[in-house]
Amino acid sequence: MNEIIEIAKKSAERNFDPKYVLSVLYGTNYYGVLSWGVSKKIAHADEEGEHNALLLKVSGHHHKGWIVITLNFLDYFDVRLVSNKGEVKDTITDIFVGDLFNVIDEKVEKIPEYRD
Repeated sequence: MNEIIEIAKKSAERNFDPKYVLSVLYGTNYYGVLSWGVSKKIAHADEEGEHNALLLKVSGHHHKGWIVITLNFLDYFDVRLVSNKGEVKDTITDIFVGDLFNVIDEKVEKIPEYRD
């Protein structure tokens, strides 16, 4: 878990409201997010108590491990897929908030035959 927190710390550029991001994800496709098998949700905060990363432990069809969501200086989100051992498997940058669900779902769970 310490490796995941370190990735979040190093990746965070700006503060944001993790509850808002969760509301966007669940609001876009509630059952889609459920299909990711989210077992933990952690809103990471810096030393001043400002939230700067959202960590989701998932068990999807394509990815089992962690999703680390951060906001970059351009006001777009960056998503990192991280193994349970702390290895960054993939990084997707500059994601508009409205596209977060689709980008993450593609990497974690999406099976075109099941839904679209």
